[in-house]
Amino acid sequence: MADKLTMEFIDYASIKASYPFYNRFPLMKELYSRGKSPILLHVDLAIDTSTTTTLTETGAPTNEIINFASPMQVYLRSDDAGDTSKKIDVIGQKADDSFGQFTLTSNAADGTTPVDIGTWKFISFVIKNDAWAGNVILDDDGASSTVYFTAPLGATSTTGIFVVPDGYHGGCIDGGAKALVVITTVNEMAFVVDHVFSATLNLYNPITRFHNPSLIHEGKTNIRTAFHTAAFATKAHFLVVIWK
Repeated sequence: MADKLTMEFIDYASIKASYPFYNRFPLMKELYSRGKSPILLHVDLAIDTSTTTTLTETGAPTNEIINFASPMQVYLRSDDAGDTSKKIDVIGQKADDSFGQFTLTSNAADGTTPVDIGTWKFISFVIKNDAWAGNVILDDDGASSTVYFTAPLGATSTTGIFVVPDGYHGGCIDGGAKALVVITTVNEMAFVVDHVFSATLNLYNPITRFHNPSLIHEGKTNIRTAFHTAAFATKAHFLVVIWK
């Protein structure tokens, strides 16, 4: 198994439709009462087995789209000419400060022709929309000088970055982690999202729940892991509310 990150954007309309569920979280209830329109990012992380004891960032692409001060130019294309008018979704924040899940579309005549999708403060994650014949490429110039994401057949990415948008606040309302195999020795795994919240698993506590509505400041938030003594695969999840 390899490390794999999955990210879901939940807009305010969806939250309102499930109000009785989300209202049980104190931070969400407080935001409602103050007239805010919260949105949610739900992140799942399958963490590979390892015996290293070094805290390392998990799930980030080699090249990242993130620059609040000077938004980055991004182009979309396929390496297959037949991928015309194909769609793919991204979670991110544009230069005009709009934040959410956006649908991008390839060139209508030739899928290999780069499409200028504008300038972005960040793009966190790529999500499957259409079936593509080739590789979907997000880069800085339409010629692969710096490639940010490559999505074979338009598939959902397995890497990404967790970012609280420019001008927003964030807070974790729920999270947890569990071992995917039986823990047979007194080993331990620590899962940390920056210094905001963490979970630790061991032989005596193979499923951990944690709840910490500490604020997460705008900007990139690193997902880090550390394994000790012996290896075991782990699945972690966290739900972060974001608001202005």
